[in-house]
Amino acid sequence: MTDAQARDEERERRHLADTVRLLEAERERLTGEIDSSARDIQERKEHLWTNLRDMDFAEKANYRGAVDMSVRLTEHAAMLRKRIERLLESPYFGRVDFHAAGEQDATAHYIGVHNFSDPETQEIVIHDWRAPVSSLFYDFETGEASFETPEGTATGDITGKRQYKIQGGRLEFMFDSALNIADDVLQRELGQSADDRMKNIVATIQREQNAVIRNETAQVLILQGVAGSGKTSIALHRVAFLLYRFKDTLSSDNVMILSPQQGLRRLHRRRASRVGGGEDRGDRLRPDRR
Repeated sequence: MTDAQARDEERERRHLADTVRLLEAERERLTGEIDSSARDIQERKEHLWTNLRDMDFAEKANYRGAVDMSVRLTEHAAMLRKRIERLLESPYFGRVDFHAAGEQDATAHYIGVHNFSDPETQEIVIHDWRAPVSSLFYDFETGEASFETPEGTATGDITGKRQYKIQGGRLEFMFDSALNIADDVLQRELGQSADDRMKNIVATIQREQNAVIRNETAQVLILQGVAGSGKTSIALHRVAFLLYRFKDTLSSDNVMILSPQQGLRRLHRRRASRVGGGEDRGDRLRPDRR
């Protein structure tokens, strides 16, 4: 390793440590919020029960409404904490440096399984793999590239791409790649057991697979392939993407997964939760047997 590479790796390790500290602080904040809300809910319930006879109908309804709202907020905070805990295990797996047209410098975008912003500055620290900017990581090599934004198409150049293997919040390895997904990552990932491999493939999605996952126009889409070729993973990642992309109009209630066996239903449910299938709003996919 050259001196320049060693310095670069040290910078990446410091960036990872800073990211982990932000995540840990947010987890601590959410834990305090959950504990405080739980105590408040219990106190409200006890007060309601003690003073039930002295309250009229409107007072009871308002009090119960306040308790229900507190419960929903607590459940949302618990969902966010679960997401943070997952990010603490592996905050991100990729980075793409994009020099947008008209900007002076390139911006480094780190990509992970969920979005995370600095609570103080609101600056995005980690981009969700389903976010529009993350398509740069999957669809383009270094050079000219573009992605869609609410304001229109952002054009520019990819000046660098990097991939990481992070476990337990520790950097195991990293390397730069001009291609969308490098063989080294695939070899390391595919060397694991099939069960581990199927948990989450967002770090090793290929360009053709990404086109299937992010297709927004096909009303009917059929995946064909031999056993073990990744059809189920791609399908579940597509569901997760659609729930993210159309979160204002689509929920897990609109999704049905048909499985021939009870064991497969449980497996599909676990896999869907790992890639964000409905998790962002507390939704849960419901694989059905028919």
